[in-house]
Amino acid sequence: MVRTLFATANATFKNGNENNHGIGLLFLSEKEGALLSLNRVYLQYAYVHRLSSNLSISVGVKAGMAKFTAEQTASSMSLSSVVPDGAVSIELRGGESRFGVCINQLLNSKLKADVQYLILKRYASFYGSKKKDLSPSVTFVLSYALRITSPPTINGDITPAILLKDRVIAGLGYGNGFGRGLSLFLGVKNLDLFGGRFSTLISYNSPYLSSTLANIQTVEVSVNFHFKSFDDIK
Repeated sequence: MVRTLFATANATFKNGNENNHGIGLLFLSEKEGALLSLNRVYLQYAYVHRLSSNLSISVGVKAGMAKFTAEQTASSMSLSSVVPDGAVSIELRGGESRFGVCINQLLNSKLKADVQYLILKRYASFYGSKKKDLSPSVTFVLSYALRITSPPTINGDITPAILLKDRVIAGLGYGNGFGRGLSLFLGVKNLDLFGGRFSTLISYNSPYLSSTLANIQTVEVSVNFHFKSFDDIK
């Protein structure tokens, strides 16, 4: 069983011409079984420039550290390795659609894993989403991602979902490679808590239909908090 946790906190600063600056903190934890874990923490920055009344472009960067840990067993010593990591991205948003490109694991960092190295290989991801209102309280959301690694390997996923009153989201996804087969997820969005907006999502990923990940199941939890108190700062 693989367990994954995403936690983010972010804030937006506006200026007079409706362009925005955003800052944030991202924590990602992946744990495989009881012995292996990969934890990452990043500082994030994004600049959003409005091109027209319904079109904007954003450029983002994140920089931080990745830590690989292997717990001690009867036949091996415990191991810990820390390396720098980062990513850059650009995204277009227009109306209910968005499309972006991100270069991940920018530094090709090498984590020490026993006598070998775990390389965080650089890869590019192309992603996007499209929303369509089915009724005043029901919105259909289609998300997709395509990832290209080196040497050239292409994989991706597609995720249809239903959003109820901009609060409750549920869906079913299918991924090849990185996506770990089928996924089911349920979450809540934009809850007003502690002077901000809180969202959380939990998903279960099954290896069904995946020939390369036949024995892997994953549970993922994501949590996001947006500080509304910063939204009007200029």
